[in-house]
Amino acid sequence: MINARALEAGDRFADYVIVRLIGAGGFGAVYEAEHPILGRRVALKITHPDLAEDPDCRARALQEAR
Repeated sequence: MINARALEAGDRFADYVIVRLIGAGGFGAVYEAEHPILGRRVALKITHPDLAEDPDCRARALQEAR
């Protein structure tokens, strides 16, 4: 889970390096990130920590990912 500060270019999140913030809203933030070994770019949607614990929000996030 992320802390209160926003991630910035060059920060690491799991196996990814943040490239840039794409957008943010009430549910969380979406970042462009790259896997440094595979060279694959992805969009990472990271929910706000307080919402990540809510079962309904977790289900919604999983549904969006699918």
